[in-house]
Amino acid sequence: FLSKALASQNQSYLDNQFIKNQNIALLLQLLKSGSNVNREVNIEKLMSNKSLRNYMNTHYNGERVTRIGSSYSNPRVPSLAMDIKTFLYGYVDKNDNWIISPDYLIANPFKDGLATVAKEKEGEDYKYFTIKKDGKVQSKTNEDILILGEFSEGFAVATNKKGVFKGYINQAFEWVVKPKYTKAEPVQNGIGTVKTLNGKIKKIKLNGK
Repeated sequence: FLSKALASQNQSYLDNQFIKNQNIALLLQLLKSGSNVNREVNIEKLMSNKSLRNYMNTHYNGERVTRIGSSYSNPRVPSLAMDIKTFLYGYVDKNDNWIISPDYLIANPFKDGLATVAKEKEGEDYKYFTIKKDGKVQSKTNEDILILGEFSEGFAVATNKKGVFKGYINQAFEWVVKPKYTKAEPVQNGIGTVKTLNGKIKKIKLNGK
């Protein structure tokens, strides 16, 4: 039944079994099965389960690379992956060999030759910087910019630390949409959704900026 559930992506059954049994073998199947969205959901469950994380970190000696999302689609670009023993992110080649060590608390897929990552947090906010495909640092965030949430498709919602309005920055931590909106949503399919001062909802195309 488990094999059938994996084949059909029966997420409800898999979730129930995972929660009930805390089974490591099942967890590994969950991390490698189903859609990209389901895999990311299960990774979040792993990250939030302290006892399971402690067990994995102490006792697990099996396969450690779990690719994230659809970042494996281009074999010439390092693929985002998690080390499921340490719960840190790095980048692998097409054979799942680490080419950028898993040292990051948070990381994003490469876009236009750059990836935005963080090794530290300052309060609730990550201290982001951008790396190139060889792992070398390209740029660091401007101290005047406060990044709200995570990067999506190479862009992040941000605000000035002394301001209240929101806009979008790119991976070079440059404003591509100035902070003049009362609300801004993470970019999806190249589109940012914002709310203007007069309450109107507006769609902004960010791809290519």
